[in-house]
Amino acid sequence: MSTMWKSNPIETSSTNHAPESSRTVPAFLSTAHPAPAPSAPSCIGKGLIITGEITGTEPLLVEGTFDGKINLPDNRVTIGRNGHVTASITARDVKVMGTVCGDVAASNLLEVCAEGAVTGDVTAARLRIDEGAYFKGGVETRRAENMQAAQTSTAMDAAHPQKPTRLVRPEVEGMRMHSLAQSA
Repeated sequence: MSTMWKSNPIETSSTNHAPESSRTVPAFLSTAHPAPAPSAPSCIGKGLIITGEITGTEPLLVEGTFDGKINLPDNRVTIGRNGHVTASITARDVKVMGTVCGDVAASNLLEVCAEGAVTGDVTAARLRIDEGAYFKGGVETRRAENMQAAQTSTAMDAAHPQKPTRLVRPEVEGMRMHSLAQSA
């Protein structure tokens, strides 16, 4: 019985090499970067007490105590059931299951769960307060695109502080306000 296929263990011909596009490149030489996997949130644990400012580019879970400022405009901040936060919070989404004392700006959603408590002024595109939740403060709703513009403006103002503007109510200064229709 004869074999139809010849086996040659050593190939030296360049015609048998894999095409350029199918060659594997070592990972350290590759210029393509894999898409980042969704990361688990950073966590301030139940036994931690932290004072300061948090900024960054990943989600945050607070189960401990935090006092200061949280600025994660493109991410989610979750205040866990054991979390106690005394801070201003700026984030895309904020979920409160613990306690927050301070102003909250959510460019997308602020969610106060049944066991959560928020004391402070709130600015959000969407607001959800569950039955049984505690809330005390002012509420301003904005469209999501307006929230992002306002957060960018606030970040610019923080980077370049200016002299505060004095707001004057006309009746306090003895001035009269006229509408354009009345003066015409």
